[in-house]
Amino acid sequence: MDESRGAQPWRVRCEVYAKLLAVLISHWVMLTELWEYPDRSLVKAAQLIQKHAFHLASSLWSQRALEDALNVIRDGLRACCRMNTRKEHPNTYQLLMNPELWCLA
Repeated sequence: MDESRGAQPWRVRCEVYAKLLAVLISHWVMLTELWEYPDRSLVKAAQLIQKHAFHLASSLWSQRALEDALNVIRDGLRACCRMNTRKEHPNTYQLLMNPELWCLA
C-alpha cells in the first residue's frame, strides 16, 4: 500500500485512493458473503477476490454485469476458502463449534 509507481503527487494520490477502494470493496464482499461461515479463511477469501478484481472492475458499467460478477465471487467464496482443520492446535472456529476441544488447546 505504501509503494507507488509514480513520483508525481497526483499519481500517488490516485493510486492510494484506488488501493483504498479495493480494500473497501474486498472487505464489503467478505462481510456480506462470509459472515455466516465461521470456517472460511479470510486470507484465502482475499486471494480469491483479488483473482476476480479485473472481472469486478470491468463489470462496473452495468448493474446486471456487476451482479453477475458478484455472484461468481460469492459462489467461489462459498465453495472454497475453507480453513484446514487442525488436531493439535484447533482453529478458533473449531473451538467455538466443539467446546470439548478446549481441553486440547
